[in-house]
Amino acid sequence: MDRIRIAAALLGAALVSAPALAQDAPPPAVAAPAVAPATTGRVYIAYPQDPRATFPSQLSLNGAWSSNSVAPGSCEYFDLPPGSYKLATLSTTKLDVDVALGDAKYVELQIRKESFGDQRRDTTTPKLVDKPADTSTCQHADAPGL
Repeated sequence: MDRIRIAAALLGAALVSAPALAQDAPPPAVAAPAVAPATTGRVYIAYPQDPRATFPSQLSLNGAWSSNSVAPGSCEYFDLPPGSYKLATLSTTKLDVDVALGDAKYVELQIRKESFGDQRRDTTTPKLVDKPADTSTCQHADAPGL
């Protein structure tokens, strides 16, 4: 009988302390919605961490430059109407991206050495990839010029 009372007391203590432990857990990260709205396609822009990625990257869409730069280690996405878009950074490389309804395209900004006259510097260049490792931290951004 004592064993039953002890077991009941332990079970009761566990049930009382479980909600308190749950309150100490940090809230889950809010992930990007899995799909774009029905009238758009989605373009993810990821700028992975890299030892040479010590500077923000400027980004333009069809010649309109974003007022916010993309920070190293970040990811953002644009929900765009169907169409053809030209992504560019300050590098000489441009990237054509065709977006269809419900589409998801993944672009990484990769570090590359470029020469400008007699100067060499690191810059970012956009490249289509299959899918970045993690899009759960991607934040929605307003597409420049739209």
